[in-house]
Amino acid sequence: MVTFENFLENEEKEEYFKKLRTFLDLEEKNYKIIPDSLYIYKAMNLTPFSNTKVIIVGDDPYPNSLHATGLAFSTNEGYIPRSLNNIFREYVDDLGFIYPKNGDLTKWANEGVLLMNRILTTRDKVSLAHKKKGWEIFTLNYIKLLNREKNNLVFILWGKNAYSLKDYIDANRHLVLVSSHPSPLSARISFFKSRPFSQANNYLKANGIGTIDWRLS
Repeated sequence: MVTFENFLENEEKEEYFKKLRTFLDLEEKNYKIIPDSLYIYKAMNLTPFSNTKVIIVGDDPYPNSLHATGLAFSTNEGYIPRSLNNIFREYVDDLGFIYPKNGDLTKWANEGVLLMNRILTTRDKVSLAHKKKGWEIFTLNYIKLLNREKNNLVFILWGKNAYSLKDYIDANRHLVLVSSHPSPLSARISFFKSRPFSQANNYLKANGIGTIDWRLS
């Protein structure tokens, strides 16, 4: 049986991961690393391999210890960043639900939506501080595993970094939804009106798979 725990155990033996671990150990001696170590793999723990239906790929954690939760785009209650605000605007337009009261996306994770960043850690107050240190290899390998071992997944790729994963996904066996990033700088290019939530559910339903209850309020 394929599990994230088995995947992690295998990756930890690889040379790139050993270098990543050494780098993180050094970083932790000099800086505050976020999210907390307990939440680095929160996305995969809340959405087990066997329960994953939809994958939404983010970049790296919000650069603030109060907001970095271990889930891509999700925040603690009471705060909605600009990119998440645009996600919620599309959510309302696509599904007709009311605008959520807070930025916590845990419910989506529990529904089978893997909210995984490409880079799983950063320094507090510094975006992309851990870019090209090994996390991109780790998360790409997990995407490859999902692609290979499961069928009829929905991959939602927002923005250039997420789009780079497209070549590793078999579009004959999975649905790949691509648009611009929900950032205020790019959302109007192709993110708005892309209807990712309803498209995902239509595909899951057509393939006899339980749909996602996207409601947050």
